[in-house]
Amino acid sequence: MRRPVVVGIGGCSGSGKTSLARELERTEASVRAQFEATARPMAERYVLPSQARAAMTVSGTEAMDWSIEQVLRGLRDRGLSR
Repeated sequence: MRRPVVVGIGGCSGSGKTSLARELERTEASVRAQFEATARPMAERYVLPSQARAAMTVSGTEAMDWSIEQVLRGLRDRGLSR
């Protein structure tokens, strides 16, 4: 049997203690269910169709600085940035 873990969360009013506590109690299954119910349908309806018309895309899986550099390079290659 797993032992319970007690976590103390301190902070000023409005600092996000309740939000943090709610996130800590989430399970992987609940996160996956929320993704399937909300994020995937919106991506399939709006993001993926517009991706076909995009001149440039970034996957969002690389480091932020690498993605930014890719966008800047693409803009420079098109003569849209210095």
